[in-house]
Amino acid sequence: MDRRGFLSKSVFLMSAAGSTLAARNPVAAIAPSEKVRIAGIGSGGRGSSLVSGFLDHKEVEIAAICDLDPSRGGSLVKHCEGRQGKKPARILEYRKVLDDKNIDAVINATPDHWHGPLTVFSCQAGKDVYVEKPPSHNVWEGRKMVEAARRYKRIVQVGTQNRSAPYVQKALEFIRAGGIGDIKVCKVFNMKNGGPYREPPAGTKPNGVDYDTWLGPAPKRTFSRAHFHGNWHKYWAYSGGDMADCGVHQLDIARWLCGVDFPSAVHASGGNFVHKDDSEVPDTQIVTY
Repeated sequence: MDRRGFLSKSVFLMSAAGSTLAARNPVAAIAPSEKVRIAGIGSGGRGSSLVSGFLDHKEVEIAAICDLDPSRGGSLVKHCEGRQGKKPARILEYRKVLDDKNIDAVINATPDHWHGPLTVFSCQAGKDVYVEKPPSHNVWEGRKMVEAARRYKRIVQVGTQNRSAPYVQKALEFIRAGGIGDIKVCKVFNMKNGGPYREPPAGTKPNGVDYDTWLGPAPKRTFSRAHFHGNWHKYWAYSGGDMADCGVHQLDIARWLCGVDFPSAVHASGGNFVHKDDSEVPDTQIVTY
């Protein structure tokens, strides 16, 4: 299958593989190369996993690995070179990725507070996007992502990959066929392991890191290890907490199986009841839609 066919097929498959924000005229303005050239932006755990998954497709070339921390991404570059026989570029600034006309699409595996802005910027630059869940840090940014995908006629797929699980698809088929009748209530749970979070000392900014860019739309502050790699999940400025981080998967499947879209009302309660630690986000939360 050539790259144009691969992109066209991707549009068809996205309804099963994830939540697609828009897919209008997906092959417009595609650079004439044999493979879909993708840049991975963010080389942490999720970014590395997603890049590795894309390498399973012979129609794909990982053309660049972008991470603003010079100490990260090197092993992922080597992994890509070993898998595809070609070394991807190692880039620090995401703007250089977006300016590269030879890159067709990006994997947006940045912290949550960058999901919306980087997806919009990528659409404006003519790139298709695979963005990690949650799609955005807030509702307003999510709406801007949809607007950008439609305006610039880009494919934007959200990483709710559990939709691709065979057991989920079989459940969907069974339910849609009336196997359990009309669904009135659906309850989902997400139980996470882990101990209390204690905020580490601020530390020193790693050499070469552009911390202002890392903060992006978040409030400006001096560097702190608590507000950087990994630990950012614990703060509202960058994350929606465990509900947005992992609960999004269960909520997405429940909504999909029930055939509903947007709630008319939402009620939530919770708090830091178990660990009573330094985390801003709750360790316990109950939401009714």
